Amino acid sequence: MPKAAFYSPRAADLAGYGTFTAVITAVHATFLQKVIICAFAGFLAASLIQWAKVFVEGADDALNKGYQHRSVMSSP
Repeated sequence: MPKAAFYSPRAADLAGYGTFTAVITAVHATFLQKVIICAFAGFLAASLIQWAKVFVEGADDALNKGYQHRSVMSSP
């Protein structure tokens, strides 16, 4: 068993159990865990993009609501 980078007297007692082992040795995610992580990251990215769209549209409405652009070409 590899020795921990940090050593404490209690480390020897916990040396083969659960999360402490994951700190000592390299543990990789399974395929299903990677799929779940990617789905969650995709959801967060899509949420951020949608929030930005709503924010920009709301800011545009707040600034330009009621403003009617009059140009020479559109007047009869």
